[in-house]
Amino acid sequence: MRTFAIVAALAVATAVGACSKPTITGANRDHVVIKTDTWMNSAETIAAKAGEECARHGRVAVLVESSADGPIGQRQFTRFDCVDAAEAE
Repeated sequence: MRTFAIVAALAVATAVGACSKPTITGANRDHVVIKTDTWMNSAETIAAKAGEECARHGRVAVLVESSADGPIGQRQFTRFDCVDAAEAE
């Protein structure tokens, strides 16, 4: 019984961890779209993920829009433009 409880707890922890990470759903030189669970990720985490992706192209991320899909705690899609550093100022 104890083994079952441990396995069940690990399964839940894995599922929550997999759902909580920001996921890039679209990206190229000019933009990046990130899907997240609204209650598990801060704006700083999402912006950092976008910044990393834009930096791959020598650019910086600028927030364009964010929209939720469903009630709080469900998916959020955040779009950033990737621009040259001079354009971001």
